[in-house]
Amino acid sequence: LPVRIDDLATRGEFLQIAALWRDTRTDWTGVPCETRLQVATSLALVDDSEEAQRISNPYLPSRISHLSCQAEAVVGIAAWRSGQVSEAISHLQKAVRLSGECNDRTLSAWCHLHLLRYYIDFQPHDAVSAWLRVCRRVVTDAGNAQTSVTTNDVSVTYDITAPTLTLQQGPTQARFAMSPQPHSTPFFRPN
Repeated sequence: LPVRIDDLATRGEFLQIAALWRDTRTDWTGVPCETRLQVATSLALVDDSEEAQRISNPYLPSRISHLSCQAEAVVGIAAWRSGQVSEAISHLQKAVRLSGECNDRTLSAWCHLHLLRYYIDFQPHDAVSAWLRVCRRVVTDAGNAQTSVTTNDVSVTYDITAPTLTLQQGPTQARFAMSPQPHSTPFFRPN
């Protein structure tokens, strides 16, 4: 089962992961922590924030830094998606800090990208542009094809969309949505 979750996550099929969790959650007693956190990430991305936080909270004080990092990112995404802005930024920034301790470049790239998505919703254009440059560097260092494609899609879409949103709404505010379709690209929806 964990291999299947990882495979689904790699393809971006978060809705299928969420459905699998809901159908079989009572049978997951022997599932590794990393897989549980991947399920929690998927739940947060499909707006099941409460369940995502419930799964992640036990790992927040973990002595294993990559588990704490993943849990902080999940709780940050869940808080962001449920409108808890100050809690979201706190958890996402902590995830980015912890990712530096993990020596896992791919995890670090994803944490930076999650914070970028938050910035796009709640920060001014200058802050988003500055963080986008940081993300590009971290993602390039990671050498992970999936994070690279996501960064390129976000930056191209943001560069095209940001001036329009800035003129219409003041600070750049856009909703970033990850499509649960396999090999699909992220896109922006104006608020």
